[in-house]
Amino acid sequence: MESLVESRDGVRLATRTCGEGPGLVIVHGSGGDSGTVSGLADCLSDDFRITVYDRRGRGSSGDRERYELEQEVADLLAVMATLPELPAALGISYGGLILLDAIARGVGLMGAVLFEPPLQAEPDLEKAAVTRELVQLVADGRIEEAVVNHLMHLHGRSREETRALEGMPEWSRRMENAAVTMREMRTVHADYTLDLETLHAPAYPVHLIEGSATLPFIAQACSAIRALSFVTHHLLEGQDHGAAQTNPSLVAAIVRGAFA
Repeated sequence: MESLVESRDGVRLATRTCGEGPGLVIVHGSGGDSGTVSGLADCLSDDFRITVYDRRGRGSSGDRERYELEQEVADLLAVMATLPELPAALGISYGGLILLDAIARGVGLMGAVLFEPPLQAEPDLEKAAVTRELVQLVADGRIEEAVVNHLMHLHGRSREETRALEGMPEWSRRMENAAVTMREMRTVHADYTLDLETLHAPAYPVHLIEGSATLPFIAQACSAIRALSFVTHHLLEGQDHGAAQTNPSLVAAIVRGAFA
């Protein structure tokens, strides 16, 4: 079932629901739109009533020029308000950061699973400068250069690896979403801060999924988050930051166990 949900600032969000069981909202990351978590949704639809949505600026959803992470939390709340009962939530990468911020703001849920939220645990002036340059490249119309630099300087990909990606379907999605992706990278590395020491334990379980082969700064973020007393940590051996797409059944198995 597909529908449009209006957020607090009037942005309309495209949502899709499938499956049967307790409610579970999946918040996708920066790699594209809700289609990037379709494999994960399929793996979980026998156990949960899954709701996915295109985050603002992506897919069939609307957008606003002004952007702050708080707006993404308001979007999540708007989607949740349309559901018949309070759901659990699963946040993938940047979606996990949105979910972490929601937890910090006291948003009620039945439970939360964070997959490698890109929280900048410590200031990194070099990455902050890179993300500002990426935003400027997009503003100047140098889209492909921005996408390549993003992958090389923030994800540690070689130029050979980025060339190999250029012939894959995901490349066009990266190009289409470059503007919103770069603003989210600026949010992660330059604009957003969250003092984990101020977080209070919510009245629901919180789980963190981390791949053993993830990016170094993601590993640092996961190390800081799993130190919280209320977080249950799950390590996926041999998996990287793309595991929710490349091996969705592994992630789905942990989600099922978290809410069993």
